Amino acid sequence: MGSEEFAIGRFPHEVVSAIRSVSREVDAERRELPPRAYADPEHGFDRERAGIAWAEHSAHVRCVVAISSFGGNARKIYRRRKRKPLVIITNEPATARYLQLFGAHVVLVDYDRGELDHTAIVQVALRKLGWTGTDESALLVVRHRVSKTKTTSKIEEVPLPT
Repeated sequence: MGSEEFAIGRFPHEVVSAIRSVSREVDAERRELPPRAYADPEHGFDRERAGIAWAEHSAHVRCVVAISSFGGNARKIYRRRKRKPLVIITNEPATARYLQLFGAHVVLVDYDRGELDHTAIVQVALRKLGWTGTDESALLVVRHRVSKTKTTSKIEEVPLPT
């Protein structure tokens, strides 16, 4: 955008200032966009992105929650989330220590990887954090590996524990 001005120009500081100004405006406009259906021509509709975009603009959703034993799923969700806090639930102490580097709320909960009552796991974790409420909820994103190359996502709104 300003490479020639940096190389031989007389006003490189003004160019940097202009680039920052444009970047701030674009970022502000991007944050104000309403949630939209995310479609990828190669892979189809992206439920995770659409769910997280909806949660980001929903006033009653307090946080995005990921259940991740080894951290891979949590890292993918971390990249997509912008404003809402991310709560990562894991059953592995080493994973919990590693994921704290992301600035997320990491909660160590003892659960079996095959356990399907995700709502109960989320409510235990949110209670440990002290996050309770009657009219707020959390968006839970769980990814399941179907085969070596295919995963499926479960996206669910979970009420905060009372």
